[in-house]
Parts: sequence; C-alpha cells; structure tokens
Amino acid sequence: MPNKTHRTYSIMFLTSVNERSQQKIPTQCTSKETSSNKIWPRYLVLTTQTIAVTGLVVTTGVAAYSTYKYLTLKSYLHGRDSDSGHSHDEGHGHSHDGGGEGGDFGGYEDSKNSFMSLHYATANEVMRYSFIPKDAIEFPRRAADICIKYFGDSEKSGVPSRVMDVGCCVGRISFELTRGFKEVVGLDYMRGFVDLCKELQRFGVANYTATEEAEIKTTHAARVPSNLERDKVTFVQGDACNLSDDLGQFGCVLAANLVCRVPKPMAFLKKVPDVLAANGILVIMDHYSWDEMDTEKSEWLGGFYKDMKPVMSSSVLKSTLSENFELLDSTDIPLICTFSARTYFYMVVEVTVWKKKTK
Repeated sequence: MPNKTHRTYSIMFLTSVNERSQQKIPTQCTSKETSSNKIWPRYLVLTTQTIAVTGLVVTTGVAAYSTYKYLTLKSYLHGRDSDSGHSHDEGHGHSHDGGGEGGDFGGYEDSKNSFMSLHYATANEVMRYSFIPKDAIEFPRRAADICIKYFGDSEKSGVPSRVMDVGCCVGRISFELTRGFKEVVGLDYMRGFVDLCKELQRFGVANYTATEEAEIKTTHAARVPSNLERDKVTFVQGDACNLSDDLGQFGCVLAANLVCRVPKPMAFLKKVPDVLAANGILVIMDHYSWDEMDTEKSEWLGGFYKDMKPVMSSSVLKSTLSENFELLDSTDIPLICTFSARTYFYMVVEVTVWKKKTK
C-alpha cells in the first residue's frame, strides 16, 4: 500500500426529506491534506444512498472514507508501470497500467474499461440520476471544442492544421479533434491503449465492461461517432516526457490531465515548444492531483510548501510556459467519471490556452 498519510478522505452529506419519503441523495467525498488542514478542491466523489425517514430532517456526516477505497477510485485515473516504478498516465485522467514496451500487466483490463466508459459512455448511461451535473459529461467532446475554437484564428496565419493529443489513452478526444484539423496524432505511452485506439479506428466500435455493483458487470459498446473522420488520425506509442523530433511540427498540442501524471512534468513543458509551430496553440488541462505513485515529489510543479509559503502548480506552470507562450485564456471545467452505478468521481480541471510566441 503506497504511503498516503499526507491526506485523509471523508464522506459528508446534508439532506432534507419529506415525511414517509424515500429518495436517492448525493454523498460528497472531499480530500484534505492533514499537514495543512486545507481542503484539496479539485476532487469530489459522488455516491447515492437511499434513506427512508418519518417527519425528520436528516443531517448526516460519514467520516473515515478509507485510503484503500480512495485508491480504488484512483485506479480509474492512473496505473503503474511495473518496470519503472512510475505511472505514465498520459492524459484525460487516464491510466497507463501495463502495456508498455514489455507487454501488458495485470491492471490493464480494469484501466481500459474505466477509460472506455469515460470516453465513450452515452449521456443516458452516465445520467442515471437527475442530480448528476450535466455540464460535467462528454469531457472528450468539450476538450476538442476548446482546441478547435482557439486554433481557428491561428490557421489563418499559416499554422499547420495538425494537432497532437498527448496521452490519447483510448482515443475519443483524438477522434473528436478531426472536426477541426486535417491531421491528428494520438500519442500514448501504453502499447495496449494504442492498439485499442487502432481497433476503434478500424472498426468504429469495441466492447468494454462497466461495474454495476461490486462483481456485477454489464457489457457496453464503445462507438466512435459516425460523423468523425477516423482516417485522419494516426496513433503512435511515445513518451510525453521525451517527445521525439520525428513527430514533426504541429499547429496545436493538447495535454489533457497529463501534467500531474507523468514522472517528469517539467521535461514535457520544456520540450513541447519544440514541436509547436510559431503561433501554434497549446492547451493544458489538469487537476494537479500530485501523487508520489506517479511523480516523485522532487518533480512536482507545486502542491507543497517552500519557505513556509504554498507553491501552487498553476502558478509554476504559467511561469514556466510564459517564456515561450502568450496566455490566451485560463478557466475551470468539470469532469465526471463513473465508478459504478451509484458512485461517480468528479474533478475540477483547470484549462489554460497558450499561443506560441514568434521569435
């Protein structure tokens, strides 16, 4: 069990129900840093419970949501590379659990299923309850929309209509990007995910399983929307921390939920200007959930104290990129992952959009 003593997790909910009523209510789980007692704001776990009461207003706080349970949820977001001791979770809240140069490891199948759900589950499959935040679904489409929106003006100045989805995982964002680019490269560290992307590209559909409750599973079909031009995409295996010059120049690069999941995030930030053409667009999306299972603490951009002052990842990222880029926009967007029929993982993702400076 990895050392997670620097954080505690709790479940809390507040509800009011009418006499003799029975209704499903949301339960919120937030993460706290024990050393500073500061609420970590970018995660929220939603579950549902059924409560029947008679003429009572119920206020319930449930503590001690165990580290083990949280790590189970985090298996939806990252895995471990057995050879290096590090996770190469490259993007979209994605796991890179097995499937590197040496082949697939035990956790790949679970990771694949969870990310297939995140990328391809239909709105009806996700929105089982009326109170699920509707603006948090369809993250892949929304991520692609942001890239397409900001690239539009750059294309007029002769920037190549090529985009790289770094950490493409199971490929939905890469396919969505074909709506606005002539060529898309989906790059992922995991061979298993690259192979799955190629299967989806060839057939347009692939099956996966989702958890209903504990051992009860259901089979679903992941379908690439028919309006997307799958033949525009090339999927390749590669390392975000060591981007190859052979990839060529791009008019846009997307790194969705990548920075806090690679072993050397600063190496990625320093290299990415080399693969972007002048006036090209860089889109960084991240929730900054640093974890030593993925990234040694010495490599974190922030999330710690230095000289008794908090170092925030967003500030360091912006300071680092400002040397080569102009900041066009900074905002927050929601993302929701389905853990089971009654459990959801909710994230607040910071989005920064950058334009490469001309020299």
